[in-house]
Amino acid sequence: MFNYKNFKEYKITNILTDFINEIHDWDKKFFKTRDKSRYLVAGKSNRTINTDIGLATFNRRIYWDKIEKRYRYFTDEEFNITKRAKMINDLKQEILNNLTENLITKKTYNHIQQEFKHTKFSKTTISKIFKNANIQKIIPEQKHKVLDNQKLNIYVDDAFITCWDENNTKQKYCCRLFSFNLGKKQISKNRNQLLNKTTAFLLYKTGETITQDKVYNFVFETINNNYDIKINDFKDLYWQNPNLVIAGDGALWIRALAKWLGGYYILDKFHAFSYLWKSFIGKRGKKKDSTDWNKYIDTSINFANGNYNQLINILKNNVNKQTFNYFKNNEIGIINQNQDWNIGCSAESTVFHLVKSLKGNGAKAYNSKTFINMLNARVAYLNKQNISF
Repeated sequence: MFNYKNFKEYKITNILTDFINEIHDWDKKFFKTRDKSRYLVAGKSNRTINTDIGLATFNRRIYWDKIEKRYRYFTDEEFNITKRAKMINDLKQEILNNLTENLITKKTYNHIQQEFKHTKFSKTTISKIFKNANIQKIIPEQKHKVLDNQKLNIYVDDAFITCWDENNTKQKYCCRLFSFNLGKKQISKNRNQLLNKTTAFLLYKTGETITQDKVYNFVFETINNNYDIKINDFKDLYWQNPNLVIAGDGALWIRALAKWLGGYYILDKFHAFSYLWKSFIGKRGKKKDSTDWNKYIDTSINFANGNYNQLINILKNNVNKQTFNYFKNNEIGIINQNQDWNIGCSAESTVFHLVKSLKGNGAKAYNSKTFINMLNARVAYLNKQNISF
């Protein structure tokens, strides 16, 4: 009876044999047609290389270049095999592409090994491939057009992760995330999609000082690289741009960014409701009957409607100092809640999809270079850009 599995393995073995024969044939041809006055045969040597269909062991000649005074491996160069590499470059590229996709679908290194079951490489090899890849931030060829009646929404947040630095020392890093979009459209009953979304990030050690100018310039540069938008000039040391909306969790640097850009500022509803819930419903150390649903509902409604003064009056003497100051210091971000251009803020989901989900594969800490490559690859994927390695 026909056995497909055996048939497939037989064909794969034949392909591998044909590949090795192709290498040997090319090596013989070059030996006969080379410039014999320049390239002297220095010897022959076996080379074993990993391919997507298994290990290939072949024998090729090594030449001494009399002019450049160095050894040449012409057969390796012809078949795109890097010096001292353990796998063919085509397989390396395929693994990088596969790993990039897995970063989005949250698969692990085990999945890559299973998908390349004919190869012989470890999880450490996969990690090294990604660490040494040169994945750069991509500037799009075409910008998103911002119409006069549109607003460019900028959602910002911080995420923290532990990485090994260049000195092989564990360090805490801050990933400052920026998500840009031109509004949203409903794609199903309970789901919306952000329009012309662009994601960007800054990564730095928490012990380092990141200046406000660096953050401002990064945001301004990202806007100019990705959006065709009219940005107004300075006025009283700040920009005046009513076509920009900046939203975040209420951190001081976010409010300062909104003021510098001259845009509208929104306090993220997710964090605000979390504070209110913990204050009136999820009280630690309190009995269940101590919850106050009425105050929670009243404060939530006043927040959503942008009723700053009413909200502050209810919170006064009913919440701790930290919670009260949180809302008191975000007056503008609360007042703007009921504006028709306020579509909410998805900064928290961006943090999860871009950073927090990377921790889910069991790794306690990445090398910082590997982590940056992962972020660049994931950002390129989210921005619908092709990645070059």
